[in-house]
Amino acid sequence: MPSGGYLRLLAEGAGFSFYQLDNAQDVDNLTIEGFEYFKGFGMQNYALSFKAWLRRFPRPVLIVALRNRKEVVAWVYIEEWESTALDGNPGYVLRSIETLPELRGRKIGMRLLMLGLSHTVGYMLTKPMNPRAHNFFKKAGFKDENEFRNLPFDLSKHSGYMVLTIPRKKVILEMMSRYFEKIY
Repeated sequence: MPSGGYLRLLAEGAGFSFYQLDNAQDVDNLTIEGFEYFKGFGMQNYALSFKAWLRRFPRPVLIVALRNRKEVVAWVYIEEWESTALDGNPGYVLRSIETLPELRGRKIGMRLLMLGLSHTVGYMLTKPMNPRAHNFFKKAGFKDENEFRNLPFDLSKHSGYMVLTIPRKKVILEMMSRYFEKIY
């Protein structure tokens, strides 16, 4: 198990261990290589970005999937949304999720999404950055803005966002035992 004392083992599944990072120092104990997608959006050094995120308050949800308990093969970053929903429920925004290209299609991203949902309350929002991401979130149950009769958030200044409703979130969380051999 990685050292540092702050990594929390959340689950195991598909041959990977899933940890929540709580401290910027924990990043030093991990190998983070092979990720490229978000470099096109200005994220030049993944380890430094992870550390910067973990120094924020309120602390975001940063979960990594590890191979051999050290090598990051996928990760998800979630933080609080800027406002509550119109019905008073809180919201979180999934800012980024990425799996190494050679491991895509193994449901690692879905496992990360499930764990992220289990560590938040209320709604989940996200803005897919490409059609593949849009399809991933659509399959998970996120809805586009135009699919709502009554949109839970004012997204007039946030075009392109999708929303996962609280009832759909509960359905996803009920499926967790199918995706993980062990949940801690």
